[in-house]
Amino acid sequence: MKNNEIMKGLKAPFNPKDIEWKTQSATKRDNKISVLVVPYLDARAIMDRLDEVCGPFWKTEYHQMTVETAKGPKQGFSCILSIKIGDEWVSRVDGAEVSDIESIKGGHSNALKRAAVQWGIGRYLYDLPNFWVPLQQQGSCNVYGKFKINGQQEQVTGKFDAPRLQKKFLPEGFTYPGNNNSRPEQPQNQGNPASNGNSNGNQQPQNGQERQSTQQNQQPQNKRGNKPSDQAVQMAKKSPLEHTISLFKELSITSDLVPGLINKIVGERKAVGKATEDELRAIVKALMPVKKYLDYCKAQGLSEDQMLDYAQITTKESLKNPLNLILKMDSVILTETTKLIHEDRLSPAQTA
Repeated sequence: MKNNEIMKGLKAPFNPKDIEWKTQSATKRDNKISVLVVPYLDARAIMDRLDEVCGPFWKTEYHQMTVETAKGPKQGFSCILSIKIGDEWVSRVDGAEVSDIESIKGGHSNALKRAAVQWGIGRYLYDLPNFWVPLQQQGSCNVYGKFKINGQQEQVTGKFDAPRLQKKFLPEGFTYPGNNNSRPEQPQNQGNPASNGNSNGNQQPQNGQERQSTQQNQQPQNKRGNKPSDQAVQMAKKSPLEHTISLFKELSITSDLVPGLINKIVGERKAVGKATEDELRAIVKALMPVKKYLDYCKAQGLSEDQMLDYAQITTKESLKNPLNLILKMDSVILTETTKLIHEDRLSPAQTA
């Protein structure tokens, strides 16, 4: 099989039945609960894809590693996923912390999932929009857990139906049961149902390991038809390298920290000038939620201590300075945290 055929096969969309969904957050409006759900692949689906495309010509190698966190060292695993292309074994690597349940097995599975993304397996899932779905008594997916709703922790239990994906995110020739293909599939409940009832379905796709979430009622938005901001125009003009260097400066990431940070994001220690365009985009994707959060807090007039206090609630991590947010603040956490700030600052205790 040729190189381009292998990559095309690995990157192909999965059958929706192979995609799992987990609940990220919840909101309530008119006494009805909706949940934000995100897709993921389990390790078996990834191994099936590798078998389908590569046959026996793939292998994995795991190495235990120690990850430094704000709470101290944590154990994790790196996964080297190798595929034989022609006469050569080509490897890509990524890693993850151990799982709270089945630490070794779970750590291997999480590391494999991340290494698989390096090969393009399931990478398109990061391009999906937000999916807010209603909590129901019946459905194909379960919800059970505590979520912060209107500033209070609530136990949420119920079910939801897996969102239907747009045609471009489906395998060629796939149709949902009962779909006559007379119209394209539309993303389901993309907007936050709690955002003043305004869910116009005009959100931009998410983009990132941990997704680029559109900002809902936490921040001022441009109305449809408005010109993009000067900052957005300037960002669009920048090359991936310029954009990355600009983020390093804005986030006060010093040069001595850069190689280690790049290693954590792309799995290889290197100078920023040696990173490929794809690696630079991955770095930007990891740093943008932090940049957006700091900008939001500044616009809200929050002190550094206040900014870190709110983020500690949603990340469930001890944060001593803004740099601790890197690789902890993703687009979903960004949305949760800005929503928390928005609700907290509008509470009676704040406005009295």
